[in-house]
Amino acid sequence: MANASLSKNQQTESPKVSNIKTYIHTAIGLAFMLLFPLLPPIHPITEIGMTIVGIFIGLIYLWTTVSRTWPSLLGLALIGISGFAGPGYAGMQAVGLNAFGYHTVMGAALAMVLFGAVGYYGCTKYIARWFLTRPIINNRPYVFLTMYFLACYTICALTSPIASMFLLWGITVELLKNLQVEENEKLYKFMIVGTYITALIGQPLIPYKGSQMVMISAYQKIIGENLNVLGYMVFSIIMAILLFSIFLLFVKFVYRIDLTKLKNVTVDQFNADPLPPMNQRQKLFMATIVIFIFVLVVPEYLPSWIPGVDILKSMGFLGVTMFLVAATTLIHMKDGKPALQFQEVAAKSLHWDVIFLIAAAVYVSGILTSDETGFKLLIKEILQPILGGHSEFVFVAIFLAAAILLCNLTNQLAMVLVLLPILNVFASHWAGGAVPISMTLIMMVFMSMMTPGVTAHAGMLHGRKDINYADIVRYALPIIIAALILYMIVGYPLAKLIFA
Repeated sequence: MANASLSKNQQTESPKVSNIKTYIHTAIGLAFMLLFPLLPPIHPITEIGMTIVGIFIGLIYLWTTVSRTWPSLLGLALIGISGFAGPGYAGMQAVGLNAFGYHTVMGAALAMVLFGAVGYYGCTKYIARWFLTRPIINNRPYVFLTMYFLACYTICALTSPIASMFLLWGITVELLKNLQVEENEKLYKFMIVGTYITALIGQPLIPYKGSQMVMISAYQKIIGENLNVLGYMVFSIIMAILLFSIFLLFVKFVYRIDLTKLKNVTVDQFNADPLPPMNQRQKLFMATIVIFIFVLVVPEYLPSWIPGVDILKSMGFLGVTMFLVAATTLIHMKDGKPALQFQEVAAKSLHWDVIFLIAAAVYVSGILTSDETGFKLLIKEILQPILGGHSEFVFVAIFLAAAILLCNLTNQLAMVLVLLPILNVFASHWAGGAVPISMTLIMMVFMSMMTPGVTAHAGMLHGRKDINYADIVRYALPIIIAALILYMIVGYPLAKLIFA
């Protein structure tokens, strides 16, 4: 069974040991939040800045080690109590309004449901089947790998990484079983890790979902620039093509995988278990995703004299998402039910921990870099000897190398929230400002997978019992190093060309 391979390699910790670790991590995080503000202000941080910095450090630690839900709520409550946003209950109201009233919070909740419907109603199976039933794959191992990995890329781009991995690993294991590939063979282990790697490459394509939504929201708040959606997606696609090409070259020249058994792959193996024709609901949601991307990207480049263009321009991410959720809920199918059964889909795809994380991360990151805290001045004083005085390219190389290392050893999202303020301090005076390096950072960090705590889905990879850590290192580390070099040499100059 495919799902059986998702259990942990090691023995599961007893609940008692797990609880003790949780309490220890909680105590450390709370100490940062509650005790750090009691220390004398560290010049140039202000007194209120000590409170905000302590809460921020505590949040980063607790998000990484314990939970994303209650630390987010507690952090916002402590800021309300601190008086930063105003005296008394008015300050608490201001924190709640600014954190949860930020447009991306509601937009993220609705986008989770909208994109969640793609997986909930089974559209992803048809996407995978389309790629794997192209006659060009017949008896061509490298062509098959290309099409298979493109399916991984597309499905992860349109859905959540966790949902896509369950589907893709299930397909992979079943295929390998039919080809009589044993678990101890290099081909088997490569396909398991390779599926994950190519899915990661696709994850950041659409900026308004998943962890990239948190990163983009924090970027807009900290850097102070709106997202160029078309530029972002073009940048993502170009870098994905380059990474894909390198990855496939690695199969032959670095990993040296024997693909002999893949020579037997034909479309007949996939057509042997045909899917029923797509129903109206599935077709509608596939069309909805196309409409979503079209309305966000195209109107910005159309002249205003075209009827309706100004309305589309004014909708933005939040408006488009609200409209599409409302429309798909309004439309009823032949079964008499709404196309989007909101409550059922939301129960599977609306993750409240992510909503609370977005609210807290964006709000706290924004006020952390405000002039009232003195945090930006502290960053400059500490890092100036290390990062200052270098050419732009050397700075980018040092920064990206440190970023990919930290994101592979700790928590990807938490590290981005720490690194963005640094860019705001050091790169804001460059031609094009901090936007190109910020976009490069956000795109590159998705190649983080070396430890299970990096992301929730990294834990799924490390928890499989049919591979071990050496397999992950063997296939992931070379492409991570290649990605770092690629983003240094090609990615950043390309980002300057697109975003500057």
